[in-house]
Amino acid sequence: MAFAQEVYDLTMKPKVGQKVAYSIKIASPETQTPAGNFSLNVNLKTKTTILEITEKEIVSEDEVTDFEVLLNGNPLDMVTEQVKGVKSKVTRSHDWKVVKTEGAENPMAASPRYQAMMAFATPVGKVKIGDEIVRDMQGDKEKGIVPARGKMTVKETKMVEGVKYLVLDVAYSELEGEKPMGMVGTVLVEAATGMLHSIKASMNDVTMNPMMPPMNLTMEMVRIPAR
Repeated sequence: MAFAQEVYDLTMKPKVGQKVAYSIKIASPETQTPAGNFSLNVNLKTKTTILEITEKEIVSEDEVTDFEVLLNGNPLDMVTEQVKGVKSKVTRSHDWKVVKTEGAENPMAASPRYQAMMAFATPVGKVKIGDEIVRDMQGDKEKGIVPARGKMTVKETKMVEGVKYLVLDVAYSELEGEKPMGMVGTVLVEAATGMLHSIKASMNDVTMNPMMPPMNLTMEMVRIPAR
């Protein structure tokens, strides 16, 4: 006798007034560039406060509550001072793609290509264990976003401090360009709410910011208590 598998709806279900915070650590190995070799470490904490939810969009205030960037192990204090405390009003679709950003300009703001890759890592829709989801994403020449393909595999459930999460393997690759950006990693999503708990990923040829050359990176992002 076959038993129906439990179905989980991973579409995010935030509430107005909810605050969600993350600690993010990004690192590159020593990278060769025409200007010489360098390594990069970016450590930051963010807080998102949900302001409004409509049928099509989620509006939030996003704040960089802590920020540190190290180049070859040396802190770039001037950049830290420009970024720490920056707040912006962000409008996103329900699948977490950025539609519009208003407010203070962040000199370290992520490129639209990087934002598109990270939006894919935020799963949506109904799934069950064992599902493989393949999505082709259209590019946007005006924004500099490259067509890409992503695959998400629903591996298992996992309990963390009494809360049930789904574990998903994700892979993402741009389909055009001399150095297509890509990512492989593992994502934990809260089963009941669809809210992201953590991402651990390796990324290649990442253009995070116009100030930086493409580089290989590792990233660890984990939800922390919001204050």
